Amino acid sequence: MSKVKKATPSDIKKFLEGHDDEKYIVSIELDQTRDWSIDETNKVYIIIDDPKKGKRIKVQKFTPFCWTKSLRGSGFYDDDLDVIRKKAKEFGIYTQKLETDDSERVEGGYK
Repeated sequence: MSKVKKATPSDIKKFLEGHDDEKYIVSIELDQTRDWSIDETNKVYIIIDDPKKGKRIKVQKFTPFCWTKSLRGSGFYDDDLDVIRKKAKEFGIYTQKLETDDSERVEGGYK
């Protein structure tokens, strides 16, 4: 098992502010049909306009994601976990609990 590096405050700041070491990105386009319920390729086209190398397009795999707090007690599908699991499976939604190392600030920070 590989050792996991803990994020530093600098790492977190860069992530939250959208830092990316790749320069000269002028556009990112999703390869999608007109029907937004169907995603055929999970690819994005990254358009780069490098002053030295010129324009180029880089194709990269894209995995959509969303952060959300726990929905327990929110009334979502009347808090019926069986219905929530069924709907998640129906729509191809997978969840993963955030690892917080029992940090009180992280656990209680998003309400």
